Amino acid sequence: MHLLPSRSLQLSRLFSLLSQGERLAHRCAAQQSRLMTAEGNTAYAKFFKQQSRQELFHARVFDSTVLWLANGKAAAQCKHFNTYTKNIDRALDQGALAESVLATQVILESIGKLVLEGIDVRMERQSFGLKRIRATILAQEAKHHEFGQSELLTLMRNTNISITTMQHLSQHYLDLANKMFDELAPIFDDLGADIDSYKKRLGNEVPIALRANCA
Repeated sequence: MHLLPSRSLQLSRLFSLLSQGERLAHRCAAQQSRLMTAEGNTAYAKFFKQQSRQELFHARVFDSTVLWLANGKAAAQCKHFNTYTKNIDRALDQGALAESVLATQVILESIGKLVLEGIDVRMERQSFGLKRIRATILAQEAKHHEFGQSELLTLMRNTNISITTMQHLSQHYLDLANKMFDELAPIFDDLGADIDSYKKRLGNEVPIALRANCA
């Protein structure tokens, strides 16, 4: 793939951030698996354990991409991602599984899926290669997100958390996600990505019952 040096650097920074997101999802899914094992829910525990392994694989692929694009010199930081991480860590430390699934499998996975889909289109146009690996990662991300969407309401019923509480949490995590997009606007702008479109699509990925305007 032939890229302008500035665009190559921005793309590598984006992959660096995606790797950080995958490592967060890896760690969260591992802890979710332990929580489900403790509760005797072997089916959920198995899914989360498998997701944890897949997220680590994704992170390693993205790390290798950064090395290839920028010799590993494209580490990127996002303060709102750090805040997002602290919120998920708090939820998991408190055993708040429904909140952790909302934040991780529903919203965080949606962010990754949306960004990766946008990158994938550009990679295909530039004959980037690695088509099979890209397709595998996108399919796995979609599966993680679908699980979160389909099982979240069941988890809410099992943990007696109210719809109103989850609506507030949903808006909170969406607000943080939108702040991440705004903070990273220079990267997306250089790559020709439309962050307003990402924000709109992200909001539609949350189950209808948990959208703030349904309160």
